[in-house]
Amino acid sequence: MQVNVDINQKKIKPAAKLLSRVPEPVIQSCRKLQGAGHIAWLAGGCVRDLILGREPRDWDVVTDAPLDTIKTIFPKHLDVGVVFGIVKLPPIQNVQIDIAIFRKEEGYTDRRHPDVVTTGSPAEDAARRDFTINALYLDLATSEMIDFFTGAKDLDAKILRSVGDPNKRFSEDALRVLRAVRLSGQLGFKIEKTTAAAVKKCAPLLKEISRERVRDEVFRLLATTKPVTGLEYLAQLGLWEHVFGIKRTALPADYRNIKITGKPEPIDWVVGIGICGLAGDICAEPKNLAKKLTELLRLSRNETKLIELAFDLYTDSAKTSAHTAVERPSPERWVELATERRELIEFLKSFVRRARGPTEVQKDLALAFLEQALRWARSPKKMTEWPNAQSVGSAAQGAALGKLLNQKHWETFWTRPKLDF
Repeated sequence: MQVNVDINQKKIKPAAKLLSRVPEPVIQSCRKLQGAGHIAWLAGGCVRDLILGREPRDWDVVTDAPLDTIKTIFPKHLDVGVVFGIVKLPPIQNVQIDIAIFRKEEGYTDRRHPDVVTTGSPAEDAARRDFTINALYLDLATSEMIDFFTGAKDLDAKILRSVGDPNKRFSEDALRVLRAVRLSGQLGFKIEKTTAAAVKKCAPLLKEISRERVRDEVFRLLATTKPVTGLEYLAQLGLWEHVFGIKRTALPADYRNIKITGKPEPIDWVVGIGICGLAGDICAEPKNLAKKLTELLRLSRNETKLIELAFDLYTDSAKTSAHTAVERPSPERWVELATERRELIEFLKSFVRRARGPTEVQKDLALAFLEQALRWARSPKKMTEWPNAQSVGSAAQGAALGKLLNQKHWETFWTRPKLDF
């Protein structure tokens, strides 16, 4: 790999309070490597998060020590990732530490992993990284931050910029196009113009990435503090169709400005996107849409069950005005969902108003059902007041009893608001 970086890298003295946030197990790991005469720098996302005042998920240390030396210094290691020049340590006081050699990489046949990993210089290690804000290093021995590119400047400006040629970076690892969008939502950063153009150009490469990896990045995006920012980029940069299976170039304005209370889970967002009509025609084919999202996002059995129930709840609500009394779906299904996932129901109320397809009357009806289900779910008595077969009477039998029971449930469930069925 040809490296076009300034070998006289910029060294910055970080604030003392930044260094004070480094956990003791990380400090001791670096000291062991330094005591053996080797460089030991913190690298990548943990340095970025320290500067931003965020809590790093894990800690990456890079060193000029050979892999065999690292294994000797840390005999209680895990051999996971050794083929890529990484030695993983077992968690120490709940702190996860990975120690890697300075690397240079060549060839990405599978669009995900390098074909060849060899020992490189610090500059070569920085040049192989995805974004400038992830190419920062922190030397605990000298209390200096090493910046080969413009990482510190981009952090300050809240800019997400590729290291080197973005087309090359994304062609090496196609998952990076989703990581760019996820980081924009996670950090609230704007994707730099050239980098954004490369994301759009390389978006079709996602077809070569396993759906499990796509799901992981999408769910991490939906778990960020600003998921709508990431969702907007998914649409604008041509990634939406590769995630949700339908082409979309922009989010509706009312969706972009949606106000969310609480902290919905990623699967709640998937349900909301489906109900909003942004992944397909939910009113025409709710079961097919649920199946498509299950396959595209590799949903678990429980997630699939939840999404099917929510889609049925919504589509039934939107068309109930055309049902006869005995054809109306059982209210138990609304109350079940509201009881198990109350926050999801509250979350969906924000989406139903913005849904594409149903009329305003149908939306009002669906919202009324959601509110009614929440009232029942909050009731201490819950379902105990509902009619049962004995209270309905023994005269009706079989199908007739079922229809009569369902009608009685509706009379009990639907107390207000009063709507014309």
